[in-house]
Amino acid sequence: MRAFIVNKPDMEIDIVLARFKKPEVVAEVKWKNNVSRSEIRRIEEKLKKFRNCRKILIVPERSLLEKEPDGMEIWDVKRLLEKIKEIYPQN
Repeated sequence: MRAFIVNKPDMEIDIVLARFKKPEVVAEVKWKNNVSRSEIRRIEEKLKKFRNCRKILIVPERSLLEKEPDGMEIWDVKRLLEKIKEIYPQN
């Protein structure tokens, strides 16, 4: 799997993981104290353009979201740590 960032004038995506040039995971990172409803709607619209792939919103804490986004996973610090521990278990 290859990782890259999409940075075009009409679209910017923070994380794209692709296999054979087909996106499998797209993610948006919002590392701040509040994510407004309007910003969540913009993220939903942007990620909706990617079909048949996993969509993730990464935030410091789930409670900072003004609304739950549709059609995407929410990863906060706790979830990120869980995923890291799955990949790199302690002996």
